[in-house]
Amino acid sequence: MNVDKIIEQLNKTPVVILFAVIGVLFVLVGTASGFPLFSITVSDTLGRVTLIALGIAFIIPAFVLALRKGAEKPPDSEKTSPETTKKDEAKGSSPSSTGLRLLSPQRRGYAGYFQWAMDGGPQDMFFAGHAVLHRFDEDFRFRGIGTAEAVIARKLSEGSTIKILLHDPRSDMVRHLVREEGQSIESYLSDSAVALGICQRLSDMLQLQMLPPTARLGIHIYNDIPYYAYHAVGDQVAVGFYFYSPLGFSSAVYEAIDPQTKEFFKSHFQSILSNYLKTQEFM
Repeated sequence: MNVDKIIEQLNKTPVVILFAVIGVLFVLVGTASGFPLFSITVSDTLGRVTLIALGIAFIIPAFVLALRKGAEKPPDSEKTSPETTKKDEAKGSSPSSTGLRLLSPQRRGYAGYFQWAMDGGPQDMFFAGHAVLHRFDEDFRFRGIGTAEAVIARKLSEGSTIKILLHDPRSDMVRHLVREEGQSIESYLSDSAVALGICQRLSDMLQLQMLPPTARLGIHIYNDIPYYAYHAVGDQVAVGFYFYSPLGFSSAVYEAIDPQTKEFFKSHFQSILSNYLKTQEFM
């Protein structure tokens, strides 16, 4: 006996309705003293319970089959056409691509973080986190790309726009943040000191360099809670969350896929930047 074929036949709407009607009739007969249409009277309790059970046995499959019917895929005319699918694939996404997509189980060492440092031409970039420049400098040196200040100066000479938010090491939140990430306060402050040193050396370099009119650099500090590290280069947005116990660079990195998700993660630091435009700038 082919069970799939039986289910396919039962899934037809007329059969679903028939099952439902039969089930309701059995329940009515079992719960009433008599059913005038058929002149049926059931007096004993066992008979009533049996009829009600039979009714439910018909109603439940009818209900399940009706749900399956409603969950069926739309007709071919309503499906996405192959041409649309190909266009979406060419854009690097599918029609249902939303939210976040895992890029790497660990932020530290993720090559996609540094592609901008090797690409030529002007770019629009926005970086935010704890001491993001410290992480850039360490990874750039490890890969032989250069120092963080040298890379940023070169990108500015190409006409790039760069915005960077660093967490204020003087903030009252520092002790809370280091405790959550299992990091010592000495290590946290050391990372911040490296980031500030990069800012100073970058400032000295730019004093001797003529930049194109399109070049823009803004480095700001903030003391709000940095729930995640934010990395945006052009239309590409990556985020890494700060979880309890693992260090920030040990957490995974995710790509924001759709425009709504990109805007959601951008808005947090964009609001911080707007609120702190008058905060001390290093540039």
